Amino acid sequence: MKLKNFYFATLLLSFFIFSCSEDEEPTPDTLVVNAGPDQTVDVGELVNLIGTATDASGNALTYSWTITSKPSGSTAALSGANGETPTFTPDVEGEYIISLSVNNTISTKTDDVKITAEGVPLKTIELSGTISEDSILVDIFSDDTPDYLVTGNLTINGTAKLTIKPGVIIAVEADERIWVDGDATIEAIGTADNKIIFTGKQESPGYWKGLVVWTKSNENVLDYVEVKYGGSGDHGFGVGKTTLGIGDDGKLSIKNSIISNSGDYGLFVETAASFNEFMNNEIKNNTGIAAAMNISQTEKLDNISKFSEGNGDNSIELFGSTLDQSVAITVPAFNDNTPYYVTGNLDINSGLIVSPGVTFAFASDKRIWVEGEGYMTAIGTEVSPIVFTGKDETVGYWKGLVIWTNNLDNKLDYVEVSYGGSSSHGFGVGKTSLGIGDDGKCSITNSTISYSDDYGLYVERDASIIDFSKNKLMNNKNIAMTIGIINIAQLDSETTFTDNGDNSVEVIASTLNNATEVTWPALSTGASYFVSGNLEIESGVVVNPGAIFKVGSDKRIWVDGEGYMTAKGDASNKIIFTGKSETAGYWKGLVYWTNNTKNEIEFAEVSYGGSSGHGFGVDATNLGLGDGGKLSVKNSTFTNSAGYGIFSESGTTLTQESNTFSNNASGDLEIN
Repeated sequence: MKLKNFYFATLLLSFFIFSCSEDEEPTPDTLVVNAGPDQTVDVGELVNLIGTATDASGNALTYSWTITSKPSGSTAALSGANGETPTFTPDVEGEYIISLSVNNTISTKTDDVKITAEGVPLKTIELSGTISEDSILVDIFSDDTPDYLVTGNLTINGTAKLTIKPGVIIAVEADERIWVDGDATIEAIGTADNKIIFTGKQESPGYWKGLVVWTKSNENVLDYVEVKYGGSGDHGFGVGKTTLGIGDDGKLSIKNSIISNSGDYGLFVETAASFNEFMNNEIKNNTGIAAAMNISQTEKLDNISKFSEGNGDNSIELFGSTLDQSVAITVPAFNDNTPYYVTGNLDINSGLIVSPGVTFAFASDKRIWVEGEGYMTAIGTEVSPIVFTGKDETVGYWKGLVIWTNNLDNKLDYVEVSYGGSSSHGFGVGKTSLGIGDDGKCSITNSTISYSDDYGLYVERDASIIDFSKNKLMNNKNIAMTIGIINIAQLDSETTFTDNGDNSVEVIASTLNNATEVTWPALSTGASYFVSGNLEIESGVVVNPGAIFKVGSDKRIWVDGEGYMTAKGDASNKIIFTGKSETAGYWKGLVYWTNNTKNEIEFAEVSYGGSSGHGFGVDATNLGLGDGGKLSVKNSTFTNSAGYGIFSESGTTLTQESNTFSNNASGDLEIN
């Protein structure tokens, strides 16, 4: 019974399936595809393809166009190949077969269209408006006739890529412009023998507005390109009058190209914009400044590019900005000696390495500061010094260079700093061409500091000179340089001080508390130390023969704490402590308060002190010994004190012999 039922069920199922198969009709394929009519066009003429497809089923259609055949040597390509109406420009005579494939999810059908390109077009192709799909511009004419004429503002927009082939000449009507905007890209790659040219319809400086790239695509490139006769007006949005610009956060590679004959800037790179590459370019014969950019972009420049022919200003302008990079940048020098023109304040918050031969020329009252986490390494050579100067060579024209950071990579070697000191830097640093502020550190060697409107070099009391040798301080309007007491030992006897308003090294009020003994050198060219504030010596000092200390009104030098001072000259090279003005009682005097056996004075001159008493038991005097102190004085001279020549407090130990005294108002020697 069970077996019989199984066969019966199987028979019914087979009948049902067979019946259904006979009743069901196949879905008809109603897709019809037409690639459009064949066309005959001129070489270089933009071809509009019009494809049609119908499908009664109502299914969605997808289009795909391809060039299946083209003449030998053609590089023509389709723009909008997945749409109904793509375009292309035939670039070689002959037949082009373009295939249209349409899919309706059931099947794919194909149709071909033939485009025959003949001869040379009779007219330049006009462009304006917006290019929003991939497009290719080809070389149409073999002579200098423009292939394309931009008759109105032209914008490459959306995600379109504009490809320009070698030899293309694009002329632009008066005051019109070309912008690469949105997410679009431009690829203009010529050859050494077949450059791409963007120019004005008329060849006069400032005729058209210019080409600006606003997009940050790494594919934006100009290679073997000439851009000329632009800069008729500002582009706005931060980009000035320029033939070629990079705006917003745009990116562009510029290689082997010439930028010329602008009505203002040749090249303008906005503060946040950048180069992908910059190599072997020439910027010349522009009415204004050759190029302008942020200091961060200088590292992309190469030394063989040229900026020094025929521009209104053969400089690279650096905007006021902050350098804050993750790694140090190197500023290059150029084979044609192009300077950088700094038009705004520069703040260096990261590493800056300056190459030999670089010149920074600063606008009026502008400055450069190294601060935050920044440092500057500027190492020139004797034949290629690094120069920081004013745009005009006028005393006090710009503000100056100040190092605020304590990075040991702050180094200036074979550097020239001139014409600064226009105004005070503040934060403890006065008017100066070169300064070290806060607890900053810097080495300064083989360098020249000149023509400041006030100080040549100003080193704040807690700042440090790591190395200082063979420098020249000259023609500064006021004092040659100012330091705190901790930096005296870093000075050398070869640095020269000439033709300054005051050929002195000013030592401001400060305290020496060094871990080891230091030596204070005599300065060259007869220069002296000018002690403008009270000095405390709380550690060991040896003063070299020939050192001269001129002390300010009512100021004094004390040796106290754990300090000692050995000041031993010789008969022909005495050590001098005197007043800045040779007036009896001008300064307060020198006092030893410590009992160190290294407290010695020999072959010294101490004069014009004793302006007032020192207190703590020491009266007005040129030289004093107090508080149980110990001192040996030999072969020295003490004159013109408003008090005593030498005053030794009770309980002190003074050893003195072969000394001379004269014109001391209270007496020559007072031992209590």
